[in-house]
Amino acid sequence: MRRQATPVVDERDLQLIRYLEEDGRMPWSEIASKMEVSEATVYLRVKKLISEGVIKGFTVNVEPSKLGLEASAYFLIKARADSLGKVRELLRSLNYVVEAYETSGPYNFLVKVLAPTQRDLSAALDGIASAPGVIEVSSIMVINELKRVSSVASVYESWSEKP
Repeated sequence: MRRQATPVVDERDLQLIRYLEEDGRMPWSEIASKMEVSEATVYLRVKKLISEGVIKGFTVNVEPSKLGLEASAYFLIKARADSLGKVRELLRSLNYVVEAYETSGPYNFLVKVLAPTQRDLSAALDGIASAPGVIEVSSIMVINELKRVSSVASVYESWSEKP
């Protein structure tokens, strides 16, 4: 039996989040019109979602290849127990690391790296592998992106639907 966290959003909040995920620059007046509520309601709901940490900010979704970042890979990193903090900080400081996670299992970290070329990815791999405290780095090259979801609201809805 799956245990579900108590949601802090209602259906109207999800609808609002979907519109903002679709286009974060959509005017609140347009969102209000689509939701058939007042602009003040939209403003107050956005303010509440921000204060509750549901909305962490507004950003732009950039296509890396259009900036010349043609290569991407995931690195699985194993570090010594006494060096986890230092490796954690290193990964946070590297600009080419666009995602970083602490993980369970045989590896301590999973990171996604973007680079202009495979040669640059190799240099990034070498740099991380030679960092103090890093024991092993295994890489997985991305050949082709099949799916990238930017709508967390749709993921939430797919898990909360009743069978």
